[in-house]
Amino acid sequence: MMEHYKKAVGKIPVPPELIAKTASSISRVQKTRPVRRRYAAIGIPAAACAAVAIIIGILLYRGGNVEADIFITVLVSGRHAQSVELVDGNLDFHSGAEPLLPPILSGPGVSREEWTQAQYGEYLGTELTFGQLPVGLTLRGESAVVYSRDDRVLWDYNSLRFESDEGGKLEITVSKGALPPGRGMAAAENSIIRGNPLATGFDLVNDGYWAQFIYGDIGYFVESENLSQEAFIRILHNIFG
Repeated sequence: MMEHYKKAVGKIPVPPELIAKTASSISRVQKTRPVRRRYAAIGIPAAACAAVAIIIGILLYRGGNVEADIFITVLVSGRHAQSVELVDGNLDFHSGAEPLLPPILSGPGVSREEWTQAQYGEYLGTELTFGQLPVGLTLRGESAVVYSRDDRVLWDYNSLRFESDEGGKLEITVSKGALPPGRGMAAAENSIIRGNPLATGFDLVNDGYWAQFIYGDIGYFVESENLSQEAFIRILHNIFG
């Protein structure tokens, strides 16, 4: 049947002008039709994809925040590093600094008061936040003391003491506008975290670390005992927010 159809169609006369018009229409359609470009497919081997997934998983697992990646220097457990480089700072843990001489906290008209944490926080004008402390450290003691004369504060400090069942100790002492009286070391600023200068050191006698600085109009003296160097640095880093 198809052969008879083709022969019949072939015998139908087609005017030349219709042929020309049809050819012109076909040409216009071909010019406006979008060109489909073919690109070579770039394939990533399955092993490479798996490696990327593992790396991303590790980064997410290691704390879920920036704190997990603050170190450039690789710290070895049980060993002390005198110089530690961070992604946003540099710390020098020298030894041999001498404690500052405590001021004379007595005299005519000088009174000593012990305040609650709420009272001291109101006086300080801000809430103390230290971020997440190492696992196992719990608050074991606190002491807010103010020395004044004629209703004017002369010295103040607030000490928070943390301990762990494994013997780790951490004490953070703060004071308004200056380093805490009776605390601190005779040492110049030798370190920096996030653009903030501080003095840091290593206590050979007590196997601990210390740091002193003023941040946000609050003076800090932070000291540890039987805590790892990494844990101590993370504590400092958290204070600087």
